[in-house]
Amino acid sequence: MKPVTHEIEITVKGNQVLPTANIPKLKVGDTVDYVFKGKGSLSIVFPGSSPYRDDAVPGTEVTSGKVLTVKQAGKFHSGCRLKRSDGTFIGWDPRDQKGTKESGGDHQVEPN
Repeated sequence: MKPVTHEIEITVKGNQVLPTANIPKLKVGDTVDYVFKGKGSLSIVFPGSSPYRDDAVPGTEVTSGKVLTVKQAGKFHSGCRLKRSDGTFIGWDPRDQKGTKESGGDHQVEPN
């Protein structure tokens, strides 16, 4: 397994779920691990295409705790969601993408 190139920490601020810092510029071939230290189950949703796929299939969802390999260049919008232990969600809402756009961020990927 490749070592992690980028660790992206995700946190909760009120009802927002977002990175603690700007998402770093990525390159094809980099590896990424999303880290969440709180309670609940974190997922990162790419409503359009995903940098972790080599096709343009929309709606990819990845979870924290898995090392992912960046497979394609471009700009990719993501939404961060947290499922609490009671089954409710906070953060990015696919039914209100504009209203919850603060939960998440853009991933800029350059060719290798």
